[in-house]
Amino acid sequence: MCASCRLDPVASRHAHPLAPHSRGSAGGGAFDETRSRLTEAERADRAAQLARTMALLRHASGCADARCASSNCAKVKALFQHAGACPLRVAGGCQLCRRMWMLLQMHAKQCSEEGCPVPRCRELREARRRTAARQDEQRRIAYQKMLRAQTGRAY
Repeated sequence: MCASCRLDPVASRHAHPLAPHSRGSAGGGAFDETRSRLTEAERADRAAQLARTMALLRHASGCADARCASSNCAKVKALFQHAGACPLRVAGGCQLCRRMWMLLQMHAKQCSEEGCPVPRCRELREARRRTAARQDEQRRIAYQKMLRAQTGRAY
């Protein structure tokens, strides 16, 4: 459904028929997995594209050549500049900032280089580490509670 129909399907003036979109059991119907499946070739293409994008991000982060031969390097540098000066940022709904943030997070997820030149890489890796540690602690506490409930003893 379009956004206005979703907000008020009764008062909608659209001529199109209203049909609810279902996603999973929460949406009221089973999700058709056959449409969401990718072929092996499509998966390989996506993986290769992601690898090229991550390599470009790394290159552009350390490239000081104003006349770099790669036109994509200049695009990523412009994206870096935009993200640094944007008044909206991700929280304000800027799609360019959102794209940059997602690229930085994907990079940080797979990066293990100590002196990585990609902006915010170290901070994002540290944030991921803290989140994982917090989740591990919560799992440990939940497991201890479960054991106490089962045995009736305190540990």
